[in-house]
Amino acid sequence: MKLNLIYFLNLFLIVNGFINKNVDFRFITKNLMENSNKNIMSNKDLINYLISFKDYTIISKGENYKILENLLIENDMKVYCVNIDNLMEKDEILSYIKNKYKNCASGDNLWVFYKGFFIGSNEEILEIIENKKNKRAI
Repeated sequence: MKLNLIYFLNLFLIVNGFINKNVDFRFITKNLMENSNKNIMSNKDLINYLISFKDYTIISKGENYKILENLLIENDMKVYCVNIDNLMEKDEILSYIKNKYKNCASGDNLWVFYKGFFIGSNEEILEIIENKKNKRAI
């Protein structure tokens, strides 16, 4: 949508410049294009968007989440996994999430969220799964 508006604006300015004795207004759209490609979504907004998909969201650097994901699925928990390596600005997002959500207990690059709230990492989610198993047994 944003790019369509920029392309339309560019076409409009070129036609307008041609009609008005070739006055060149393309520098405006060049600046708009350069600014539109930068930070379309902030790191905070991107993380909030990713953790809104399912009940449990695992954000990880690398493939650390596979075992935990399978364990959550086996216990009938809706889980969505994000590998930071697959994102475009992965270094910026990794530094943001490391500063915002510190994993003091584990120190690994794995963060677990429940309905948008930060739970922790492996140890915390394993305790939740264990509590859920104990409630089923009763």
